[in-house]
Amino acid sequence: MKKNFLAKISCIIVGLGVALLLCGPAVAGVAVHYRYALANFSGPIKTFQARLAVSRKTNEVFVFDYADKNIRIFNEHGMEIFRLGEEEEFSRARDLAVSDEGDVFILFDLSGAGIVKYNFRGDLLSKIEVQNLPPEFVDLRPSTIIFRDNRLYLVDPDALTILVLDQDGRYQTTYSVLEQVRDAAAMSKKMNKRQNTLFDISGFNVDSQGNMFFTIASIAMAFRLHPDGEITAFGKAGSSPGQFGVIAGIAIDDQGYVYLADKLRCVVMLYDKDLNFIDEFGYRGHGPSNLIVPSDVAVSNGNIFVSQAASRGVSVYQARTTNDDISPAKE
Repeated sequence: MKKNFLAKISCIIVGLGVALLLCGPAVAGVAVHYRYALANFSGPIKTFQARLAVSRKTNEVFVFDYADKNIRIFNEHGMEIFRLGEEEEFSRARDLAVSDEGDVFILFDLSGAGIVKYNFRGDLLSKIEVQNLPPEFVDLRPSTIIFRDNRLYLVDPDALTILVLDQDGRYQTTYSVLEQVRDAAAMSKKMNKRQNTLFDISGFNVDSQGNMFFTIASIAMAFRLHPDGEITAFGKAGSSPGQFGVIAGIAIDDQGYVYLADKLRCVVMLYDKDLNFIDEFGYRGHGPSNLIVPSDVAVSNGNIFVSQAASRGVSVYQARTTNDDISPAKE
């Protein structure tokens, strides 16, 4: 009798397992392979936590070195082919953005040089003046710029404010997300709603649909902001896979996969288009495939570019899922 009862229970458990396998949503695994470090003919370039941007049509990678204040351009094989800023014209530059064709937008202080546009070989194309900016935003100090679909996104990380301009500098709209972030943090019990918590945007990017993604390290959360203003929070603090330590740069490929760099955990995390965690790679270490304090991430044409500290430069990875229907990092 006892044996028959146990046998029935075992059959039920096995049946449930088979049903889950057949009917439940399959989560694809991801195989990430280290490829190489960005280099010139002398060897890997030893930049320190550089800013990254990619040209989607030319597959060139632009690396803004905060320390040397120059911009190195690498071809699709990871070799340096050009350098901008050797005469210190970028000494006061805050950030860069790159168009699909390889034009470079350099962000300076808006009260000074503003935005300057160069071609991919460093020839000055135009100086872009911000036009029709509402008076309440004239004191903003953006330090991040993104170019996407003929729009410029300027981010003041301390004010949690995003200015949207057209490519000629004409004001389009503004997103001020402080209250939404505060509410999300309170709902997740990261803080009391009355608590005076310091927020600042650590990483920012825009996907092909115009959704804005940003990270806030102080509360270990990431956000997706729809163009209509709807905001979705994801992630939580922790040291387990998929959890946030000190999150920084963020990137989105054209399939909607989200890549987040975590400085503390020394990994890059991969989330699907529904903001579900899939996998992560890197981990602290001195091997070629390891990462030391990754700060920024960019994706293009199947490659994942990660800048890091300790003069390790920019590492390049390639990711493919085990499900043939899903191909992250491919644009």
